[in-house]
Amino acid sequence: MASKSAGKQQQKDVDSLITCAICLDYFVDPRILPCSHTYCLECIRNIALANLGQFECPMRDGTNIERDRIDSLPINRAVRDMVEVLSHAIDGTGQTRQSFLPQCDECQSTEADFWCIDCAISCCTTCSIAIHKRALAQHRRVPISEKPIEIKRCSQHHDEKVKYWCSCEKLICMDCQLSKQHKDHVAVPISEVIPGITEQLKTEFKEAQTSLSQAIAQNMHLTDMNENTNIQSITQTFDALHLMMDNYEKALKSQICTIEEKNKTLTESYLQQLILKQTIFSDHNRKFENILSTNDQMQLLEDKNSLINYLQQLMTELRELKLSIKTGYRIEGVDQLQTSINNILKQARIVELVPENQRFAVPGTYQQLLCQGRPCAKCGKCVDWYYTGDSASWNWIRKIETWTNDDWQRSNNDRVYDRFIRRDHATCRGTGARARLGRHSHGAHRVVRHTVCLCENNISS
Repeated sequence: MASKSAGKQQQKDVDSLITCAICLDYFVDPRILPCSHTYCLECIRNIALANLGQFECPMRDGTNIERDRIDSLPINRAVRDMVEVLSHAIDGTGQTRQSFLPQCDECQSTEADFWCIDCAISCCTTCSIAIHKRALAQHRRVPISEKPIEIKRCSQHHDEKVKYWCSCEKLICMDCQLSKQHKDHVAVPISEVIPGITEQLKTEFKEAQTSLSQAIAQNMHLTDMNENTNIQSITQTFDALHLMMDNYEKALKSQICTIEEKNKTLTESYLQQLILKQTIFSDHNRKFENILSTNDQMQLLEDKNSLINYLQQLMTELRELKLSIKTGYRIEGVDQLQTSINNILKQARIVELVPENQRFAVPGTYQQLLCQGRPCAKCGKCVDWYYTGDSASWNWIRKIETWTNDDWQRSNNDRVYDRFIRRDHATCRGTGARARLGRHSHGAHRVVRHTVCLCENNISS
């Protein structure tokens, strides 16, 4: 009874490892959360659907997954494989919990409840009552959980059942144990070795699951951290640029407003003087019109000199009164500003960093280079040299196929080849990159020749 109880407990332990805590059935498409708990994908979707698009881990550990991230959760391959192994070991055809349970040998449609020792069949309660009547009523029936495990026959001695586990990692029968092949080996009864193997496998499965969960959680954390840091850096840089451009725009507009305000003040001052003179002129003109309308000849003669003197003085003042000169201005560089900013922004780019073990081509996939250097996995050119200059000049160098004579002259004057540095553990026999960036004559044409890798990521600024 003790061994049967232990067997049941072991079965429960294994069962708990492959059972979803939500649907209480064996896992189907198990997905692991950052908190290391695992649930069926469909179960996660259903809970998120009922919870306004958000899945909260039932273990209440604070883990929340948005609906748009559910399908990208990693598969728990260890649990999935465990379910598949047990499925094939027991039935081999089913995918759910029912496929792991013995079926009635009679009706073939109901889960078996009993094992008849005398009939050697599994049957449900209904079939058991129907079969075991009268003469068969005395048959010994036990719960299906106590059904004995079917013992395999020996592959060498077909009339013998395997009873031992040999130190050579094989199942053997008694005849095998006495044979020359196994006589010096240690053979242990299967019943004695099973508990130890079961415990060992359970322990190793748990350790592997723990390590896998930790690795997945750590990787997800690092991924989120890297993404957040990089995006935050870009956001801060462009926020600063936007602020800088906004401030400069305001400063330029402020200068224009200051000049326009100054011109407006001068113009208004000039206009005020003219309006004042117009007012005085109107008074004198009205006085003259009065004299004419009353035909007051005496008054006209008396005022003649004062009116003439006023008009002469007015003409003199008008000649001396100069029109205010507005302060002019012009806007320089604005037309070229957009082009300049565009060229500067092109220097900001995302360069994928290739791990060193993936940078070099796999031996046999490219012909050996004449320089004996290591070929690039992408272009096949020598990648034992990398560029250390700025990204703008690197982008220019990468367009070497379209260089003009001026570009070639510039490359010589700037000695761009001196900015190529030899990698550690390089096998290239060359002593520098100068000979690898050049061109040679081919008839009437000059052909570009470069044997060094010019892939986008072959730079280290």
